Amino acid sequence: MRIVLEQVTKKYDASILKNLNLLIEDKKAVGVMGASGCGKSTLLRQLAGIEFPEEGTIKVNDTVVSPKTVQAYQQEIGVVFQKHNLFPHLTLRKNILLILEKIREISPEVAKLKASALLDQFHLTEQADKLPRQVSGGQAQRAAIARALCTEPDLLFLDEPTAALDPILTGEVLEAVTELKNLGKDCIFITHEIDFLKRFADYFVFMNRGEIVEHGPIGLLESPETDKLATFLRRER
Repeated sequence: MRIVLEQVTKKYDASILKNLNLLIEDKKAVGVMGASGCGKSTLLRQLAGIEFPEEGTIKVNDTVVSPKTVQAYQQEIGVVFQKHNLFPHLTLRKNILLILEKIREISPEVAKLKASALLDQFHLTEQADKLPRQVSGGQAQRAAIARALCTEPDLLFLDEPTAALDPILTGEVLEAVTELKNLGKDCIFITHEIDFLKRFADYFVFMNRGEIVEHGPIGLLESPETDKLATFLRRER
């Protein structure tokens, strides 16, 4: 993937993203990390075209993300939010079928086969006909990832996929992210978990108070260049 940020600024009551500049080329998995409130989830929403900055330019691969391009752009990406956002009144299977039949306009017969394959791929066959509230948080998050893959996206965004999960459920989500890597999917994920980032990302972006403080290949985390990143890493270990 290729990501370009040029002087990106996002404001609510105050500046959340402050004049961000970044160039990432030829990476498969980018992890964005930082303490709560640093702006990392806000950055993800700009990258995914859910919101737009007041100033600056965002380019993802060959697309300048803007109100004019967002409809076509969002057909090429998938987004999984922290709380999975599955339809609560539909089973895991029907959550997936809805996307296949209504968005991709696949026939019901073919959609059922694809849904079953996705559920099996993410080890959800036994939970397929349960509602989201009837499965664990890790299983629901895996179902959300499977649903996001229904549109065969070029790029997948994950907003803190392991947040608020206990270690066992976190392991379930790690399995799903491993499957994404096996599928060769490009991925940008938000996290505060250093071990998770080191395991799955090949590039990191560290944010603090709305600014990009440091970024680079994962190996640089062993010898951070800034005191802010070094302090963050010590606290999270």
